[in-house]
Amino acid sequence: RMQPRKNEEDQDDKDATKKEEVDVTHAHKKIYEWEEQALSGITKPHENDVLMGRGNGAKGHKGNQQFRAIVDHSLPGYVECPKQQRKKYAEGIIVKIRQLDPPGRFLVKDKFTSLWADIGDDSTLRKV
Repeated sequence: RMQPRKNEEDQDDKDATKKEEVDVTHAHKKIYEWEEQALSGITKPHENDVLMGRGNGAKGHKGNQQFRAIVDHSLPGYVECPKQQRKKYAEGIIVKIRQLDPPGRFLVKDKFTSLWADIGDDSTLRKV
């Protein structure tokens, strides 16, 4: 049986590593792309934004409908997993929203200015 030469093995490992790095870099860019958007002073939320609040405005918004669909899809696994692991389900939901195109934000409306602002991941995690 012939053994591959050491250099061929090294090259295969390097190629595999390069491929992984490209994928990770692309995923990293996609996840954090949302940070390039305005996070405050937003006059009009877009279709992937999730609006905090109650009532028909938030309930009927396309981003909230997508959010509820993602939550409903994740619910069986969330219910069955140990409590210590439930935070990971919530984080996964946030990442899915942030990875949409355009990236979704979790917005709250200022009742005095009527402008929207992102509540950030910590507050979002508590609400999800």
